[in-house]
Amino acid sequence: MRNAAPPRSLFASAFFVLVISIYSSAKQAPPIPIPPATLHEMSGAFWRTDATFHAKLRISNIDVEHLVSVTPIIYGEDGTKATLARVDVPAGGAVVIDIEDALGRASGKKNGNVGHFGNAVIQYKTPFPVIRASIENIDIVRSLVFNSTFAPSDTPSPAIASKVTPNDATEHRIEALWWKQFRSVEGTVALLNVGETSLEVALSASGSAGGHASHHVAVPAHGTSMVKIEDLMQGESEGGVTVTYGGPQRSLMAFGLLQETGKGYSAVMSIAYPTELKNPNPHIMHFSSPGIMSGEQPMMGFPKGTNFAPYAVIRNTSNKPLGITPRLYYMEGMGMAMDTMSATLPAITLSPLETRRLDITTVLRNLHLDKMTASLNLTFEGQMVGGDLLIANGSVDNTGNYVFEVAAQAESAGVRRACYWELENGSDTMLTVWNFGDQDEDLMVTFTYAGGAYRMPLHIGKKQFHMFNAGEIVQANVPDDKGNRFPASALRGAIMVENGDDAEFIHRPSITVTPQTFNVKTATCGAGCYDCMGPSDYTAVANFNAAVGDSMSLSAYGHDSGSHPTLRNYTTSSTWSSNNTSIATIGTNTGVASLLSEGSDMFFAQSPVPGNSDPCWWNGYEECASELPVWPVQGTVTPKITGPNTVWYFNGQTPSGYNTTITLTSSGGSSTTWAVTAGSTKVTLSATTGTSIDITSSGSAFSAPAANDISITATAAGQTSAPFTITSRTPTSLSFVSWDNNPNDLFVWHTTICYDISDNLNTLMPSPVPVNEAWTSAIVRDYPSNTWQRKSEQNVSATSDANPYRFCDQIDGDDPGVTPTPVLVGTSDPIVHWGQKISVGRNISGLGKPVQKDSLQKYLTYADHISKVTPWVAP
Repeated sequence: MRNAAPPRSLFASAFFVLVISIYSSAKQAPPIPIPPATLHEMSGAFWRTDATFHAKLRISNIDVEHLVSVTPIIYGEDGTKATLARVDVPAGGAVVIDIEDALGRASGKKNGNVGHFGNAVIQYKTPFPVIRASIENIDIVRSLVFNSTFAPSDTPSPAIASKVTPNDATEHRIEALWWKQFRSVEGTVALLNVGETSLEVALSASGSAGGHASHHVAVPAHGTSMVKIEDLMQGESEGGVTVTYGGPQRSLMAFGLLQETGKGYSAVMSIAYPTELKNPNPHIMHFSSPGIMSGEQPMMGFPKGTNFAPYAVIRNTSNKPLGITPRLYYMEGMGMAMDTMSATLPAITLSPLETRRLDITTVLRNLHLDKMTASLNLTFEGQMVGGDLLIANGSVDNTGNYVFEVAAQAESAGVRRACYWELENGSDTMLTVWNFGDQDEDLMVTFTYAGGAYRMPLHIGKKQFHMFNAGEIVQANVPDDKGNRFPASALRGAIMVENGDDAEFIHRPSITVTPQTFNVKTATCGAGCYDCMGPSDYTAVANFNAAVGDSMSLSAYGHDSGSHPTLRNYTTSSTWSSNNTSIATIGTNTGVASLLSEGSDMFFAQSPVPGNSDPCWWNGYEECASELPVWPVQGTVTPKITGPNTVWYFNGQTPSGYNTTITLTSSGGSSTTWAVTAGSTKVTLSATTGTSIDITSSGSAFSAPAANDISITATAAGQTSAPFTITSRTPTSLSFVSWDNNPNDLFVWHTTICYDISDNLNTLMPSPVPVNEAWTSAIVRDYPSNTWQRKSEQNVSATSDANPYRFCDQIDGDDPGVTPTPVLVGTSDPIVHWGQKISVGRNISGLGKPVQKDSLQKYLTYADHISKVTPWVAP
């Protein structure tokens, strides 16, 4: 029968995302961010279509709200590439693609040019990694099956980046465990190059009887090489294979196949990646294998007389002796959780690289279980690091046709998800949940499928396990707590086992899950992939710049990977810290940072719960995340510039209420260097170094067409401030407001002409300001023989507080005795005129900033300004 290849996931995805925002305490906090969709890639699954094998690509979508479009890419043994048609995976559902059939459509002929085996890649674009996938290589004619799971090839998150070296060219190691259930079993190792360059690979095979052989092979980029164990070893019943290669880390994956075609026996080798991501410190690890069957299993539909016997093989992959304590948990029958009994087996010490087969049959005989239907869980305990111990166990029937492989899992608390379940053409999926903790667990098991989800509460006592089949739940037709029934039309999806009352994963149940999809008709069974759920990381707004004295609000958000994925705010439940409190301090449970001095600081947010990880890649030998991940964020604290942001120009005058010189000060002190980064023609600096500098207007150019177009920066302690923007202003023009003419006792009539004074940005003057007039030409007599006189220029000390921008020119007629005599009513004969300019900024004629040029024209009955030019710049 066929077995499933141990699930894989290239690295443990870490927890959450940091979002940094800068705002004053008076402003509202920013909304929860929605990350952009990014390209995700999964690689490393093995496919084959030789002989009578069919390869089925199974893709499940754990996002229950959104459809996801996935593009499969098939690589042949020599690296030849074939891109298949894009497929839409429904929300919460799964799709199956026949690779052989799809290759025929992709290339125009069956299998195209890619050959009959190789590796595959899938790509999709979403905000979060939500796709799980595997390939079922099934040979129904010979009752063989090999399941191979994709591994995420996304870039590791910063939380684990320090533990990986993607471009490391040193030697990397992969370890495998093989065994022969029968002497005629054949073994093959598939080497999958998922990288861009060819790899030189060395294989060293060893057997428990002392045999040894080696082999070298070049694996082309994206290619796959198959190496038979028989070419390396003869006359051995179990042993190991060590694979070494140089080049980028994670560029090579291994997949081991064991088969006996005459009996329909198939299984996959146990694989570990000791030089990949792992905790390098030895610690007590516990492994469990719930779901091992013993005796007849009539409730599962197997033919009468089919009797299962358990097997177990272990291997020490390290170069040191490894002490192991095995323990057997068992209960009679199959299915519902019940009191579980246990038996401690003799301790084992494995020599370096030793492989040993355990005699479980004798153990069961001594417990009087050898002739009974029973459910077993074989556990192992020892001090090690992940990957030191390889375990292969499960059940084989008396014909060798039915093989139920049970992948051993490192026991660590956390929510779990089975990546795939199936009910089609006689297939069924069995899930075993094991509570290894010391307290009862109340769980919620959720089956997702295209268009919906079905929830099933599950209570498991301590040291108990529960086994159930998806098919049984469909047949029961019992509504869940939401009133949903498991529809018979639902054929595939994913299974999630989570806390019954804690959607944020704060409580981490002490459980493991073992998914197995089997088909009694075809006599095939494959172990399924599972992963550990929690907040998953998807992106990071990593670096920020802010000035001394500012407050920073750093927020932590995590996208949980539950049955209804939710973006959650973990800001106040995280623990915050700063690595340089002289530069910045941060509230431990607030994420609010106070920036104290210039420099570079690193902030850290420690998650309140471990994050999402996928131990499938480790074949169960890597624990679910147990440490609380720490996410670093680089912060740059820049100098803060203080001072006015408007400088005025009055052509050398300094009227009260207007800053014709402004002083800017840097928090960086005397070592500060200053620069004008925009608008350098509009201002002049008194110096380029020092704590403070004076800025004056250049007088030749001013802000236009908008304010704040001049930028000043300060650099201190290697950090440059954000631009400090200022505006250069000057009085520029007069806008006519009113003209009025009235009787005057002394000069017959009095004309008043009023204007509003605006600056270069068409803004009215904000404060009272002096105004003056000056004559720019001699008097011109328009009326013959007239004796009218020109009076002295008028100056205004300051415009009024009520209307500081309003200026009025007061013009009198003349003495009644002049020729001709001024009159209030009569013809408007021009009498005299002369040139005039009006300036702002001083009450002395001719000083200040000119704003208008005109001719002051006196008529017999009134006066006016003619030939006005405004704005006017004196030549």
